[in-house]
Amino acid sequence: MKALSKVWILFFLTLAACWLIVFKVPVGEVNLLSQKPVLAKITPIPISLPSDAEVQLRSSNETRSGKVIGLDSQQLTLQRSSETTSIPLNTVDRVVYDQSSPFYRASGEIVIRGGQTSPNGPQDTWGPIPLNDFGLKDVSTGQAGVVLDSVLSSTELRGITVVARNSTYVTDEMRFDLQQGTMTLVVTPY
Repeated sequence: MKALSKVWILFFLTLAACWLIVFKVPVGEVNLLSQKPVLAKITPIPISLPSDAEVQLRSSNETRSGKVIGLDSQQLTLQRSSETTSIPLNTVDRVVYDQSSPFYRASGEIVIRGGQTSPNGPQDTWGPIPLNDFGLKDVSTGQAGVVLDSVLSSTELRGITVVARNSTYVTDEMRFDLQQGTMTLVVTPY
């Protein structure tokens, strides 16, 4: 009887160890009686798109300018005055934002770079980011979000998240690689 109960105890300990490995639970955080599965929470990093953008096309030295009001895997949409223009994304090389162009913080505050507002840190490049991991949240203020979980290490992501708590990442440039279905963002925290 004692041998059978030792086998059962060994079986349950082995089962618990396998469970910890499969769910990658740190040993110090284990409470088997109250443990509930936790799903990973993917939080987009908020970024701001300044008002004035210049779109550089691939096949020529031609450019278009305006405010980016739409972006998906097929096209980029610009607004200039009251007119909107959709540009096939496969013709876009990059979008460069004017360094003196105003941007909005998430709070709604309008900020003009250069004058009395200096960067809170160095310019950074994020990418390649799957196009589906970028989304415009508020077109009128240029607020957007980007998911970087698949691009950066957890340490890099943690550092960016800490900076984003007290700063606004402002987009300086967007580059596109449609063969890979990705984009690269050049950003500066303000």
